[in-house]
Amino acid sequence: QNWDKASGMPAGENIYYLTRGVPGTVWAAGDSGVWFSPNAGRSWVALSDGISPGETTLRVAFVDGQHLYASTSGTVYRTDNGGVTWSEADGADDQLLPAGGKRAFLMTPTLNGEFGDNRGIVGTEGGPWVTVDKGGHWLPMSDSTLPDLYEDGDQSVRNSVIWALGLGFSEPGLVAGNGFGVFYLPLSPVDADSVTI
Repeated sequence: QNWDKASGMPAGENIYYLTRGVPGTVWAAGDSGVWFSPNAGRSWVALSDGISPGETTLRVAFVDGQHLYASTSGTVYRTDNGGVTWSEADGADDQLLPAGGKRAFLMTPTLNGEFGDNRGIVGTEGGPWVTVDKGGHWLPMSDSTLPDLYEDGDQSVRNSVIWALGLGFSEPGLVAGNGFGVFYLPLSPVDADSVTI
């Protein structure tokens, strides 16, 4: 029947995503960066040092109490000290994330002893991209679709803005939502040491 406004955030702060951390804590992505609540959302403090103030934080992905990722209107950031400082995790060499907003982010959880640590998927304006080394390098995911499903133009996953990512179906798989609906891709684990980057 009644809502109470949480304290600590400036008036007018837009919040785009909330995720739980360790029990009793919540993380938020907002206009002015990453926010942390130690008391289940009642009060908030900003933890965004290192994230460009010119970028809007759109998603926060929780790994553990020290390790998190934030995707923004420009790139992806990682913290290894519980949000005290953030650094860019947008790749290196020739495996860099494409420009533009990163509206979805998913850490690949451990499934049947596979996937898990260091693996993340980000939704870009050029489809889903994946890392197996904590954002050190990124590569685009498969663009294979069934072209006979489409009547007008190129509606491939790679040429679309990804708005949402999740895990679904009975086998480990990625579900990606874009302007043409929902797509599903079976996930196969790869060993970071065996990938030629």
